[in-house]
Amino acid sequence: DTRDAPAYGGVHIPGSINIGFGNQMANWIGMAVDPESDILLVFTDHEKYGDMCTLLYRIGYDKILGYLQGGIPAWQEQGFPIERISQMTVHELQEEIKKKTCQHIVDVRSKDEWNKGHIEGAMLLPLPGILLNGVDLPKGEEIIVTCRVGYRGNIAASYLQMQGFKHVHNLAGGMLAWANAGFSLKV
Repeated sequence: DTRDAPAYGGVHIPGSINIGFGNQMANWIGMAVDPESDILLVFTDHEKYGDMCTLLYRIGYDKILGYLQGGIPAWQEQGFPIERISQMTVHELQEEIKKKTCQHIVDVRSKDEWNKGHIEGAMLLPLPGILLNGVDLPKGEEIIVTCRVGYRGNIAASYLQMQGFKHVHNLAGGMLAWANAGFSLKV
């Protein structure tokens, strides 16, 4: 599913992964999707279908079934199952931290990004490691995923949801929103 994080978070097909069409798409797909998988693309701009197929063919993904005609609205209108990933605001997360109700904050940025400032109490689990090795966290507990702006966070959140994690949230706007809201960073 190549839609943006808020659209994917609002409604998506169960078992799908959210990797937006952009510069790093090939890298993330290469880590998260088995090359032998059958692929159905979901997007809002069907004009990009050819470009996406070309990119996928170049990295060895030949089993492209096509795209979801009519997009997610058509899926919903058929009554097929859907899932959601909440896009938690930085203010909601700050409130959970104050109340000590937040269970796990997972920062999927690189170590260099982490060292420039992170949320106190968060754990560093860079996205490539999650996609290649998974995570050792309880599947029934709340997990808030963050990155710089939300793109990698939503990839991680969708991947964790595919792996059976039930209470996953993406931090909307990521660490950029956290810093811009004036919340403290631990260095």
